[in-house]
Amino acid sequence: VLALVMVLGSFSFVSAADFSDITDEDVAKAVARLDLLEVLEGYPDGTFKPEQTITRAEFAAVAVRARGLKDSADASLGLPTGFTDVGTSHWASGYVGIAGKMGIVNGIGNGLFAPSAPVKYEEAITMVVRALGYEVDAQTKGGYPYGYLIVANDIGLLDDVKGTQGAPASRGIVAQIVDNALEIPKMIQVGFGQDAKWVVSGSKEHGDEMYPQYLLHDLGVDEIKGHVTNNFRTKSTVKADEVEINGTKYDIAEGVDTDAVLGVGVTAWAKDDVVFSISLGYTIKQVGKDLVFDEDQVIYDAIVESKTNDEEAFLYIADDEYDW
Repeated sequence: VLALVMVLGSFSFVSAADFSDITDEDVAKAVARLDLLEVLEGYPDGTFKPEQTITRAEFAAVAVRARGLKDSADASLGLPTGFTDVGTSHWASGYVGIAGKMGIVNGIGNGLFAPSAPVKYEEAITMVVRALGYEVDAQTKGGYPYGYLIVANDIGLLDDVKGTQGAPASRGIVAQIVDNALEIPKMIQVGFGQDAKWVVSGSKEHGDEMYPQYLLHDLGVDEIKGHVTNNFRTKSTVKADEVEINGTKYDIAEGVDTDAVLGVGVTAWAKDDVVFSISLGYTIKQVGKDLVFDEDQVIYDAIVESKTNDEEAFLYIADDEYDW
């Protein structure tokens, strides 16, 4: 078992080889998902240019695509955008128009949008916070920019993101922000008129704890909840590029680590019947006809190689750590 585990430690979650200029593993993971979902793509020469800036118009297009509204934006191409500097002939007129109507963007004042200006770090975060529905929450916490930064931090949008307020957001940072947003529960309006209020979907306040709403749902991605029952190591009929969840086999995209989730309750996301992301952290229990997933009940063990000594490993069991 030890020999097997040490071999597994050499497998990489996501390869950056698809884009020759990505060296950061966190950025590579984000870009791999966004490229598959056609939210943020690379260049024809096989590069992604993670350090290059991205314009406000380009980022508005990313935000609109993340909301699953690419077709609507394409259909709106050539219509008035509401901004005097984004004419009907501008390539992003459909995206900027949709983003404006949805409240994702407000412009820079005086009817201007500044489509060619590099998007600042706090501007990118603000657009994504709005796309997730947290506008009201951000306003109650101080508005632009600090209210949005506070909300972004609270909901996990800034996890592993190293941006600087006031500086342009690079394409790599943008990829990490948008990728983080994909699986953050959206804030939605419930009730009407004087009874209307904004709540986090899937929360107790929402009253529908089993079904939070994500951007991945907006993108038409299939959500699969269940136990990873087998992979190619435990069942000969499952291939190396497949995984079995609740007894059903699925193809997996490059970089999905099925060893890490073997036997564990998961939420998996699939596009065109190919699983591209598996999140562990759910225990399944039967409640009536429904399956309920309780993240707090999961405890899993891990064996990790030492980064400084290739003859040393560490064993983590629950909240204890062992050297052996």
